[in-house]
Amino acid sequence: ITPSKSDGLNDVFLLPEQIQNLIADFEIMIFNRWGEMVFYSTDKGFRWNGEYKGKTFHDNVYQYVIHDTNPFGKMFTKKGTITVL
Repeated sequence: ITPSKSDGLNDVFLLPEQIQNLIADFEIMIFNRWGEMVFYSTDKGFRWNGEYKGKTFHDNVYQYVIHDTNPFGKMFTKKGTITVL
């Protein structure tokens, strides 16, 4: 994501609305490189702009873990990275 640019593109990390509609229960955790949780939400409509404690730390890679449940009760775990530029 590029929250520091004023172009209005890629300002936040979020789930597309089409994906949100397929989720019944949701949890996301975002961690910095030292394993410290910098963001947490149970709102599938979350929007993370790269801030932690009121500051945006640019040129960093963060890891995320998502736990979600589909409308049929099947649970999933997804992991990945987010780069803040």
